[in-house]
Amino acid sequence: MSYPSIAVFGGDARQKWLAHTLEAQNLLSAVYAVPDYQPSSPHVTVLEHPAQLSQYACLTGPVPFCREEQLVLPYTAAPMSLSSFLAFLQPGQCVAGGNFPASFIAQCHDKQIEIYDYMHSSSLTLANAVLTAEGMLAVLLTQTPYALQQASILLLGYGRCGMLLAQKLQALACRVTVCEKDPLRRSLADAQGFTTLTPEELPASLPAHRLVVNTVPELLLTAPLLQLFPADAQLFDLASAPGGIAQEAAKKQGLFVQSCPGLPGRTAPQTAGQKLAADLLSHLQIVALPQKG
Repeated sequence: MSYPSIAVFGGDARQKWLAHTLEAQNLLSAVYAVPDYQPSSPHVTVLEHPAQLSQYACLTGPVPFCREEQLVLPYTAAPMSLSSFLAFLQPGQCVAGGNFPASFIAQCHDKQIEIYDYMHSSSLTLANAVLTAEGMLAVLLTQTPYALQQASILLLGYGRCGMLLAQKLQALACRVTVCEKDPLRRSLADAQGFTTLTPEELPASLPAHRLVVNTVPELLLTAPLLQLFPADAQLFDLASAPGGIAQEAAKKQGLFVQSCPGLPGRTAPQTAGQKLAADLLSHLQIVALPQKG
């Protein structure tokens, strides 16, 4: 199988392992601003300026791709806006990454640039959920002052990540209560042995919980609901920004609150990077891009 020229840029430690995996298969052409990565092959070019990315057919960037209209780049690289990055791109290129803004996707389509969002890959999102759940377990083990065994944990949401995290917590003999609005998911949680709540039942349960993990990407724990928690409650938010917890209100109330974005990049970057590489190569097998000479 022939592949197009691939350049890896930006991001966190996942990008380092993505680049390493591609280089090991002689499929990496160039890197730009990849944290802590120095290619071992003389055939891989280390780019000094982002404009040089225009020379490669496939560019694979970070997950998430940007924050506040700025590319996610290591602190050692000069900041770059999405509009500046778009100006470098050429028609026919493919840009891969995660959680692209809709406006950027539309601009790329107008310029005949293909966008591949890793977060739209069902196999990769499942793998990412596994790594996220494992990473969240590591956070809980290090951030709580008590043993998790027999601890009562309120889990908001029972999607991919919530389901996997609930199972891992159950294996540690935690007492998990799941709040889920979807009746089918709630029934599944009940069938797997978890106490379940509807969102309407949530307020009455809050005074009994001092450990909460949110996985729902919409505001659930509003300022009035936060007042129902005990003073020593710890709240962890796995959801994408702006998350499911009114964090400023929680801080004003003196509650412990922590956002946990990008856990795979922090707790399992090698595995996460290898999964990204495999998913990218699978995608490139079905799209028509100029092949590397």
